[in-house]
Amino acid sequence: MLPIVFLASLCLKAASAWPLFPGPHSGQPHGPGGRALYIQDNDPAGNNTIAAQISNDDGKLSNPVKIPTGGKGLARLIAASQDSVVVSGDYVFAVNAGDDTLSVFKIDPNQPTNLQLLGKPASTKGHTPVSVTYSEALNIACALNAGDEPGVACFALDQQHGLKPLPFFLDIAEIVPSPPPGPLVIAADIRFNPSSTALFVTVTGGGALLGDVYSWPIHFGKFSNNPNNNTLEGITLPFSLNFLGSDSKLFLTNPHLNSDGAALLDIATSGEVAHVQNVTIPGQVASCWATYDPTIDSVFVIDAGRPVITIVDADSGKVTSQYNYTTSVSGTGGQDTKVDRNFLYVLTVPVDGDLELVTPPQVLVYDVSPLQSGATPREVQSFDILQIVGKLPGATGLAIYPAARFT
Repeated sequence: MLPIVFLASLCLKAASAWPLFPGPHSGQPHGPGGRALYIQDNDPAGNNTIAAQISNDDGKLSNPVKIPTGGKGLARLIAASQDSVVVSGDYVFAVNAGDDTLSVFKIDPNQPTNLQLLGKPASTKGHTPVSVTYSEALNIACALNAGDEPGVACFALDQQHGLKPLPFFLDIAEIVPSPPPGPLVIAADIRFNPSSTALFVTVTGGGALLGDVYSWPIHFGKFSNNPNNNTLEGITLPFSLNFLGSDSKLFLTNPHLNSDGAALLDIATSGEVAHVQNVTIPGQVASCWATYDPTIDSVFVIDAGRPVITIVDADSGKVTSQYNYTTSVSGTGGQDTKVDRNFLYVLTVPVDGDLELVTPPQVLVYDVSPLQSGATPREVQSFDILQIVGKLPGATGLAIYPAARFT
């Protein structure tokens, strides 16, 4: 398997070290009113999902609980991917990178911090799963393996018994040679498009390698054997995939130091990238994570290397504003992020150069409604997870129930 320290440092610290080379659903959520946020601690002794209540009034977090996933985490696997924890409908999906499995929970809509593990964690048929996606239309979940057996394993969801493996594996060994050419090649994100007619994966480059955005067309529930290989000039670290309300628009982060930082992609019906518009993020160090807010038709971009939130207009690709915040460790920023109603949630995991926690992980909560009148977002909470649930080996992923339907 790939060295863990390199897996963990993909976005948090390795970006600065790499040389730069030239839907079927409505927008309404499920649930009778209960809201919750989910992350995972990635504990190698036993991975846990941490669920916290979200106030319907002011967006603040409270009353977190730890629920074992039944799998194992991977020590210091921090900042390696987007979508390691995903909510869809009344289900939470979580990858277990330490034992190469995927878990699924049923959410109690009346008390969404109450999770029921369905069945046993399912093998992802490869090494180091880092990201997961689920299509309600297809009733299929797919997990992305980023280790030395890279590829995608997919599962049907049985509402009583959990994940049932499907009889195929989307191999990306041709993308990442076996053995991989050093530790700086890894897959980072996986997404179905909103209409569930294609599956997308980002595979990062390294050295002289350009990164790729791969897509598998899906016809009548069957995945194509011939994926589209979208190699994008100048995009060495395609990281997070963020659909902008339709199949045809995709926001892609590129957290390579001295790169533009992101790109807007026009996607053809075939799943091929038809056009690339680079998005220049001033001062970007490692702009890894992003989340789309349809209310203001904008993307929030989080930089792992500095405490700055960048807001990008989803139509023009222009940066409309940037806002600083405070972290407990110099030279670090935020990680996973999601927007829910008028609130932005950002996970911060302050670590040292060896990717050891220096201070407890926190979730920052911002009221972003002032943006609609041209004002500045307002921090409403800095939620210290450790003080509530006890010592954590780490924290990764961020998902919210009810999940939005526009990405």
